[in-house]
Amino acid sequence: MLSLRMTGHPFIDIGLATLAVMSNKRQLADLTENDLRACAERLKYWYSQHNAARNYISVIFSNSHFTQPSMSLEQREAYADRYLFAFLKDSPAQPFKSNCVFFPEIAEAERAYRQHIPLLNGENIANFSPMGRDGLPVSGIALLAIHAMPFGCLKCGGRMLGFHRQSISADDWESEKLNVVLARQNYQRNLQALTLLIPEAKEKFPDFGGKPYMRYITQVLRAREDLNERDANLDYITGYYFTNYGTGAEISLIRLDHAVMTFVNRALLDALEAWHRAVRHNWDKVKNEEVFTNDEARISSSRRNYLYENLFRLPEYTRQFIGNLKRALNWQLIEIFLKEVMFMDQERIDTYRRLGDLLADYAMNFENQPHSFYYSFSRAKGYPALRGVIRSAAEKMYKVGADDMLFTYDDFINAFEHPSERYNQWKLARDLISVRMLERLHQAKIDLSALPDEDIDIESLAEEEAT
Repeated sequence: MLSLRMTGHPFIDIGLATLAVMSNKRQLADLTENDLRACAERLKYWYSQHNAARNYISVIFSNSHFTQPSMSLEQREAYADRYLFAFLKDSPAQPFKSNCVFFPEIAEAERAYRQHIPLLNGENIANFSPMGRDGLPVSGIALLAIHAMPFGCLKCGGRMLGFHRQSISADDWESEKLNVVLARQNYQRNLQALTLLIPEAKEKFPDFGGKPYMRYITQVLRAREDLNERDANLDYITGYYFTNYGTGAEISLIRLDHAVMTFVNRALLDALEAWHRAVRHNWDKVKNEEVFTNDEARISSSRRNYLYENLFRLPEYTRQFIGNLKRALNWQLIEIFLKEVMFMDQERIDTYRRLGDLLADYAMNFENQPHSFYYSFSRAKGYPALRGVIRSAAEKMYKVGADDMLFTYDDFINAFEHPSERYNQWKLARDLISVRMLERLHQAKIDLSALPDEDIDIESLAEEEAT
């Protein structure tokens, strides 16, 4: 029996991972011919006799016998026998013969078209086809994998959303393991939904709803949780959001910048509670919050999470994202972000933290209302206003004969005036120092309930950061 491996093609790889999950196997090499037979039998039943399953795959297998209403049960079963069980006739590749494009070591079993593999040309269209011949030469195992693929994806907004990590080599076991974990999450959810539907009834397969990028980030984070490995790497996972339906066939890719994904990995390792706190406090507010008992319910109802949203806007819109992280009241989380996404040097990070500590100490020791001073500093709308707040505080310490100075000249220059390639806005320095102040005031149990909510104009802030 052929030892299966990832091919590098997302649709085929998702399908192979789904076959492993359906067979309760952890890796592709463990799949046997009996496993593949059992998978083919299950898919044959679903796609021939279960109306909801046929409805589910109609978005990607347009014109397939499985999804055409005019086809009888006998015709659907004959179609299944031809394409789902074609792997039983697979043979080794022959020199100068047409071989499978996904498994070059296997000979061609069928020519595949749009009804077999999403986003291909239809029959009798030779344009852009290999050697000017319409269709794609594929093996039986490739056909079985592509038909298993939908159950390793999610139906989301009327389209299919699949997750795939590209392997860097044929023996990239880490990527294979992650692809199997991602497929397992979706297969279990799809199987649960399918078992609740009556096969003969004219019921539609449930759409899990939500915004595709929200599904992407939550599924990727859940995969890391399922892996339960401290050094699990979630980098280079791409979300494929696609439809093959009618004239609107389309695909879009969803992924996070490498530096952003590195930040998320480190945050989950070193600041897990703070990360969860930031996520929890960044869901948009609704009137009936009590009806949402978990994140799954929120996502399905198309709720927005501003922290998740802004992950996909990094590294450009950093101040917005710092505002999202601010809700966690944790400097360590901020520091990880500054290092991994903004590539800020440690000396400058330490300067912002130290100045935040100095200003927090000043507010608690020299102001009757510490929260008012924090408000004046953190909401200063102009650079002259910010300098005025700092100067006024420094003069107040001097007048009462304090032993220490609030700011030194070098402190101010390093924090607000020192040029840098990636971060030279005084507002960024103000925001970072404010985050540390807020954390310190919260730790000291200073009552901040009187602070008015910060009114952030997202559009103007985005325009400001873009320029």
